[in-house]
Amino acid sequence: MLFFADHRQGAAACRAVSINPPAARRPSAGCSVVPPSARRDAAFRKTILQIPRGKVATYGQVAAAAGYPLYHRHVAQLLSKSGGRLP
Repeated sequence: MLFFADHRQGAAACRAVSINPPAARRPSAGCSVVPPSARRDAAFRKTILQIPRGKVATYGQVAAAAGYPLYHRHVAQLLSKSGGRLP
């Protein structure tokens, strides 16, 4: 439930709006759905592994090269949780 206020009429004009996401589609039997975060992380891993040894890239460069230019913090988080498995 989200509340929106009409600033022209003051606090008395607040109204509640229910935002319900569309009904989730169930995958057919034998079909697996890959969450977007897994695809994003896979793209980051692939990009990181393509950086030549001895070269460096910023988190922002990695995110942009993977197709997610605003996800530099997720690159940092992925690397911190990798336990040294990624360069």
